[in-house]
Amino acid sequence: MPSPRFTSLALALALALPAARAQAAPATLSYQGRIIESNQNPTGDRQFKFALVTATPAAATLWTHDGTGLGTPGSAPSSSLTLPVKAGRFDVRLGDTTVAGMTSPVTSSIFTGRNDVRLRIWVRDPATGGSFAQLSPDQTIGSEPAAVLAGSVRDGGVTTAALADGAVQTGNLATGSVSGTALAPGAGMASLTASGATLVPAGGVVMAREPNSTTLLASGYSLSGSLDLSPDTWTQKTTSATANAPSARAAHTSIWTGSELIVFGGTSGTPTNTGARYNPATNTWTALPTTGAPAARYYHSAVWTGTDMIIFGGTTGPASFADGARYSPASNTWTALPATTLAGRHYHAAVWTGTEMIIHGGWNGTTYFADGARYNAAAGTWTLLPTTGAPAARAAASSVWTGTELLTWGGSGGSALANGARFSPATGNWTALPATGAPAARWHAATAWTGTELFIWGGYNLSTFPVDGARFNPATSTWTALPSAAAPTARQHTTATWTGNAVIVHGGTPTPGNNPAGLTTGAYFLPSTNTWEPLTAAPSAHAAPSAHAARSDHTASWTGADFLIFGGWNVSGPVSDGLWSFTPKNKMFLYKR
Repeated sequence: MPSPRFTSLALALALALPAARAQAAPATLSYQGRIIESNQNPTGDRQFKFALVTATPAAATLWTHDGTGLGTPGSAPSSSLTLPVKAGRFDVRLGDTTVAGMTSPVTSSIFTGRNDVRLRIWVRDPATGGSFAQLSPDQTIGSEPAAVLAGSVRDGGVTTAALADGAVQTGNLATGSVSGTALAPGAGMASLTASGATLVPAGGVVMAREPNSTTLLASGYSLSGSLDLSPDTWTQKTTSATANAPSARAAHTSIWTGSELIVFGGTSGTPTNTGARYNPATNTWTALPTTGAPAARYYHSAVWTGTDMIIFGGTTGPASFADGARYSPASNTWTALPATTLAGRHYHAAVWTGTEMIIHGGWNGTTYFADGARYNAAAGTWTLLPTTGAPAARAAASSVWTGTELLTWGGSGGSALANGARFSPATGNWTALPATGAPAARWHAATAWTGTELFIWGGYNLSTFPVDGARFNPATSTWTALPSAAAPTARQHTTATWTGNAVIVHGGTPTPGNNPAGLTTGAYFLPSTNTWEPLTAAPSAHAAPSAHAARSDHTASWTGADFLIFGGWNVSGPVSDGLWSFTPKNKMFLYKR
């Protein structure tokens, strides 16, 4: 499968090299960068390569993190190092040989006589493989960051830049001879830090966009609150009358490709196998072909592989399916999936691992399933999941892919369930999730993966609508209860969308049955502060009072900047108010010293 597209890199922290204490003294460059991967802010491990190069047309390689490829124009290091990325951001200390994979120190000789040394970076996602992408442009290191001491000099040949540390003492300086402009960048801060003081006095507050800034937290700040710089914004992007827009429907699927929203299937009372692609750049819809498309269905699953949308399963009401197809936006064609021994089902779990689609559980209207299978897209083959240790039969469970495992919890097996398991494709083993701290039994709960935790809230258990939930951390195998203060009202068939720093719960229904009453309300959950904040309901000041209908069984797809909402049910039937976008408030987080 092709590598994801890394479309930008932004400098987030200035690079600085301390003055050398001896000729060619080693030091480190602290660098914080940001990547956008297929229009998303990725979270997880990524592989990197780093080099310092000259800026001339025949750029020479002066330094690499592993010391290979030096001197050759445009050459990359032969090895890579792995760094954690969170919401697109990463940090690295170039030249710090205590960092795994960083074997080459940075020395001041690299910068001697050169005024335009630049940092070059390559990156790739180890989960998808493929070749490394070189980020552009190279990052400029503006001034020469180190001084080199000469071994011997003639009279008058020693400039101030060549003086050793401590060579000039206080007694050598005339009163008032050193002005603020004569200080080296960062010298004042270094002096304050060394004396235990800071530019921000005790009790002072600074602002940052991140709710968990490791730099500020490590510097002695604590998160104390937040400030909304702009409000939630609802925008109607298209209407039901827009050319090629999908017809009104619910229980459909939608996926975000990195540049387009693709809607397929669903029902308006009659199942359909139609769909369309929405391009935000042009604000237009393009109808999907029906030739080769799966039969009409709803409550099916859809995953995005990076190149194709894969549809599997679903129901027409009387019958459930065990087939599906792959849709390629590049060729605008459908290709049927090979046959599988799985029985037809809907309300099943479906995740994409980077190489495989994993299906587990589901229901066909009479039978709940405990089996599943892995579909290898490259080989076009199915492999049944092991049954040893697998969770009991269930449908409508809370299921996510963590980057290494499938987590599935809760659901219905005829009655609500409060258990689950994790499946590792690498080992082929199931492991039960702990019961301690887990939420009460439920199905159709709001579910999301935050990059580190499984988020579960709300749902239904045939008698009540729980107004609670929990977060499961697979690294520690522990549950943490969600707070109740400011939480959304009870609901099921809702959407939960992870933005990179918050889960947004929106819509849903507080009633069972067909054409249930829908909701326009929702809330933000911020894991960093373990708090809920209310979501501006739609309609709001940014939408006509009757424009945005209440709904459940709709879809919400995060684009990296907003989420796109389409379809759903309410008491009047399928919602037919077109496509809406929701842009979260512009939020700044306050840190107190």
